[in-house]
Amino acid sequence: MQQADFEFSSVEWSYTESKEIAVQRRPPVRTGIASLSVLCMKCGESWRASNFGRGHIRSVFGGVYVECPSCQASTTVSAETLE
Repeated sequence: MQQADFEFSSVEWSYTESKEIAVQRRPPVRTGIASLSVLCMKCGESWRASNFGRGHIRSVFGGVYVECPSCQASTTVSAETLE
């Protein structure tokens, strides 16, 4: 998947188990993006972006904010685009 100055691949989703009290447990619900592989088209830097560490991602409503650790290019990408 490519968007503006970035190319995304290998998306790993985060899930949360239901806290609902029920006879049958419900399956986990996808709640966001845990990590993804990113390639910056401006400077050629590639990295594995997650919530912590170098080139981290920040959750925003409906997607994530990504910033290149090398050239500081940034973008917001929707979860729908990464599916």
